[in-house]
Amino acid sequence: MDEPTSGPSSAVLQAPTPRLQPPQEIPYRYPGRAAKHWLLASVVWLTVVDLFGLVLATQFISPEAFGNISWLAFSRVRPSHVSGVILAWLRDARDV
Repeated sequence: MDEPTSGPSSAVLQAPTPRLQPPQEIPYRYPGRAAKHWLLASVVWLTVVDLFGLVLATQFISPEAFGNISWLAFSRVRPSHVSGVILAWLRDARDV
């Protein structure tokens, strides 16, 4: 008989050895701290801007609801509400 030749055709494949322990989980390198801060900032801005909207809605129903408080005048609150929605709350959503 011929002697076996060493080469790819004569290689014997063996099954890998089984693991005795389950693989260890690699900790996630990037914690979600930035996402949590973004979410918190968005919720805070949404709340503030919604309060401005509530003041505006109250003034539509009852124009004299806040008396003569100058910083709650419709002409001051409306631009703050619009700017807050466009530049503050929606801007946070774009940064993601």
